[in-house]
Amino acid sequence: MGTAPHNEFCLLCPADKDAKPDVLPVKELQELSASSHGATHPAVLLLFPNSKPEADPKVVSKGNGIFVLNIKRPVVAGDQKTTLGFGMTVAGHTTE
Repeated sequence: MGTAPHNEFCLLCPADKDAKPDVLPVKELQELSASSHGATHPAVLLLFPNSKPEADPKVVSKGNGIFVLNIKRPVVAGDQKTTLGFGMTVAGHTTE
């Protein structure tokens, strides 16, 4: 907390240990993510807002050596469809 400009993260998990599409309890998800790099803290990618996603993926600089991949993905929930933008950090780290 307090080390990143946003509080949304993607937790990375080892694919061979994430065998089901079921929702995991938070503690189990955090432990699974931590196992991906042999530590006690989950392995994370900082997410950045991307409210106006462009048609094609694009890497953008957020300053301080942080680079983000902006993408847009179609999303379906029931009979509703929309497009969401995601900004995933691909290079850089926090100051802490």
